[in-house]
Amino acid sequence: MSTRHDDPRSHRGRVVVGVHPVRELLRAGRSINRILLVDRSSSDAIDEVVALAETAGIRISGIDRDEADDLAPGQVHQGVVALARRFRSSASTNCWVVPATSRPCWLPSTR
Repeated sequence: MSTRHDDPRSHRGRVVVGVHPVRELLRAGRSINRILLVDRSSSDAIDEVVALAETAGIRISGIDRDEADDLAPGQVHQGVVALARRFRSSASTNCWVVPATSRPCWLPSTR
């Protein structure tokens, strides 16, 4: 059992789920506290996540599928969850949200 300090559910930052979103966070050099993997099954994308995390000195922990489901309810986590710091963003008056198909798209305003 995890101590309260190590319990992912006590994380106060942003939870990012999925192999590709986590890999892109790592590539962008975003601040990640820890990466949680459901199992160590191998794929090129998961191998890259592990390699990037190890290079950046980010701790990788194993969790079971139920814990991952609890951290990302209703989301497809693909067995990969990142506990990241909250993202800083510009003031909401400087951005527009534009629906593009089924996903919103953030565009910076020129005003």
